[in-house]
Parts: sequence; structure tokens; C-alpha cells
Amino acid sequence: MRAARDAGDIPAVMKNFTELCERYPDSPGRGAFEILLSVAAAEGDPDAAVDTLEAMLALGYPPTHRTHRKIIVAYNRGGRLDRAWEWLRMLAESEGNEYLAHAEGNAGAALFDAVLVGAGKVADANVFNECRRVMRETGVDPTECTLEAHMLMESKVGWSEGVEAAWERRDAGFEHLHPISKRSPRLFCRRVEAHARIATYSLKPRDVRRGGRAA
Repeated sequence: MRAARDAGDIPAVMKNFTELCERYPDSPGRGAFEILLSVAAAEGDPDAAVDTLEAMLALGYPPTHRTHRKIIVAYNRGGRLDRAWEWLRMLAESEGNEYLAHAEGNAGAALFDAVLVGAGKVADANVFNECRRVMRETGVDPTECTLEAHMLMESKVGWSEGVEAAWERRDAGFEHLHPISKRSPRLFCRRVEAHARIATYSLKPRDVRRGGRAA
């Protein structure tokens, strides 16, 4: 299933899953369900993602932070940022701040970052700012992906000065991202992309509803 998923061959993924179910009627295993969730996330199909989660729960497989992140991404890519944000808030209320703030490997940050990136892609500053506020209050440490989301949002609603301000920020939580030389090549690329996006929008304004600047 993993090879088929990585190749983007969804029919093959479903065929392999069916074969696993036939071979192991009691349960095809958690990994098989997680692969289905990955496909649903990639396709922007939150309904399929939630159905898969319900099937996992019925078999006694508790969701992990990665499971929830895939559902959030599915909502984002399905054009339902509001539901992605609602899912994270629901998770915080049901599981508590400890579940998000002290997850192994800072896994809780990945959930907030997924919402932040989703908000950045559609230039929804309201959801972005509210998500960051809750992230801080919950005690979840920001990551490189958090900084990436800040630059993405600035490239949609701000200017190059804002991108640089995000890049240089040293306020609470971002200290560990300094010195800048320690940052990943990916983050450097995202900075360049943010500036290029602003230059492109300056030359060719786009409708705000599509994630660009107003004319």
C-alpha cells in the first residue's frame, strides 16, 4: 500500500486495502488505515478521512497526533479551513492542553502548523491570528513550519518588510530558530518564495478569494 500511495496510484491503494481486509478479516492493521488517511489528506477529501477514523475507532485503534493532522490537512485541501480549525479546537477541548503542549517530539505543533499553513494559503488572517494566539496560550513551541506559515501569510496580505520581520523574529518561542545559519534549506527556500510571490502579485494582482492581493 505504501508504494502505491507514494506513486499516487489510488486505485492500487484501495485494491491493496481490500486484499488486506480479505486476508485479515478481523483487522488489516493500523498502518493500512493510516495510509488511507494519507490518501484522503492528499486528495482533500475530509469526509473519507473522518470515515476512516471512525473505522479505526471501531476496531480499537486510538488516533495519534499524526492521525489528527491528516484530517486537518484533508479539510484544508478540501477548501474547508473553518472545519480544520474547528477540529483542532475540539481536540484541545476534549484532550486538554497537555495533549498538545507536551506531546512527544512536539507533535502538537504539527497540528497548529497545519492550520496556520492552511490559513496562509487562503490568506485568512483571522483564523491565522486566532490559531497563533491559542498556540501560545496552550504552551506549544513554534517550529520552522510555524515560521514558514508566518512568511506565507505575509506574502499574501503584507509586504517584503513583513516577510523579513517574520524571518528575523526573536520573540518568545522563536529563540531556538537562531542563529539563522542553523535553519534548514527548506526554510530558506520558503523565504525566497515569499518574496517572489509578493513581486508577482505586485505585477499581476489577483482576487483576494484566490489567496492573492486585491487589485
